[in-house]
Amino acid sequence: MDLLRSFKDNCGFGLLANIHNIPSHQNVEDAIVSLERMMHRGAIAADGKSGDGSGLLFGMQTEFMKRVAAEAGVDLPEQFAVGMLFLSDENQKEVVREICADNDIKVQLFREVPVDTN
Repeated sequence: MDLLRSFKDNCGFGLLANIHNIPSHQNVEDAIVSLERMMHRGAIAADGKSGDGSGLLFGMQTEFMKRVAAEAGVDLPEQFAVGMLFLSDENQKEVVREICADNDIKVQLFREVPVDTN
């Protein structure tokens, strides 16, 4: 038996990068197409409708994040982190704030990310 053909339980993996470290929207578009094509390898949950947590990982664009925060009236400290959360109401935001505070983490800003539904 061919050893490579015997492995059937691996999740798919893709890596797209610009070798010159230049941000590229084309890379994002290509990554989304790659995710769509990996549906058969685990990008969809057993219910056939929802995702299983697969997604895209980006390097943090520090200057972009600082600009967005400044537009909201927030001056970010030298060291900061960004969390991407999908929250539906203020109660959920309050839970996040409380958990962060319990762990000595200060929430600086919640932002509704603009989307293009076309």
